[in-house]
Amino acid sequence: MPNSKRETDEMRYFLGTLPAQDVDRIDAALFEDDAKIEELEAVETELIDAYVRKELPAENHKQFDARLQRSPALLKRVKFADSLKDKIAEFAIEPEPRPEPESKWWKKLFSQPVLAVAVAACLIVTASGVLLFLTGRNESNRIASERAALAQENKARQQQLTELQTKAEQLAAELRTERAQRTEDQKLIQQLQEANATGRTFSASIVSLLLMPGTVRSSGKKPEITVRTGTTTVQLKLSSDAKDFSSYNVTVETGEGRVVFSQNRLKTHGGLLIIAVPARRVAAGDYLVQVNGVRSSGQIESVDDYQFRVLKAR
Repeated sequence: MPNSKRETDEMRYFLGTLPAQDVDRIDAALFEDDAKIEELEAVETELIDAYVRKELPAENHKQFDARLQRSPALLKRVKFADSLKDKIAEFAIEPEPRPEPESKWWKKLFSQPVLAVAVAACLIVTASGVLLFLTGRNESNRIASERAALAQENKARQQQLTELQTKAEQLAAELRTERAQRTEDQKLIQQLQEANATGRTFSASIVSLLLMPGTVRSSGKKPEITVRTGTTTVQLKLSSDAKDFSSYNVTVETGEGRVVFSQNRLKTHGGLLIIAVPARRVAAGDYLVQVNGVRSSGQIESVDDYQFRVLKAR
């Protein structure tokens, strides 16, 4: 039986009584040192031999029984070792002596019952030891593979969790930006409504353009808007007859397809979708406005597209 502290830890490892931190230490050693696997296999072989010979202390014997219930592979090895023990016991019975004709020296050697039993027992023990070693190595390799697979699975789950957290943070940031933009748009819409009701005009810092869907296709000329020095906001009023959607998503792109502005969850006001694009985002050139409708089910469909041209005043 193992008697050093290291061997005692390994014995407790197999019996399932080793503290968790020591189990992790031995598991880590299995991945790094093949000699550690062989050492553990030798300790397990000794435990199996002591178990079948009923040499384990009562408490250890009970712990070994509990492990047998959880490991069919270990139970198979114990049955094999127990069978070998019985075979060796059969060979230990001295047979009736009988006369042998004169033969060669090696035949005389095996003709002696005690030597024959000893040699046979050595061969059987050697064979059983090799088999137990190979079986134990396969069992240890299987345990190591299972632990490695579990570690890989935990790593993948942690990576997925990190990605989900990052995505949630991005969505939260987008939502804050969208709320701020929505507040700004609501103020702008209120200013527009007050100006229409009183006949006043907007501040020179805001320029406005009414766009109709299909204007370019019908007339062949893009609507134009001039952005002067001091202009802070380009207001686009998009006329739309679509009414079957709970909200609308709008994007403004350059002629090359680069998005310069987007806003989601817009509502129509008097048949208009009104967006306020910061003037610093639109240089001189052609632009495409795309409107997608969002149904109550969450389904998104293309509704209208508009085109316009920005001119910079000299």
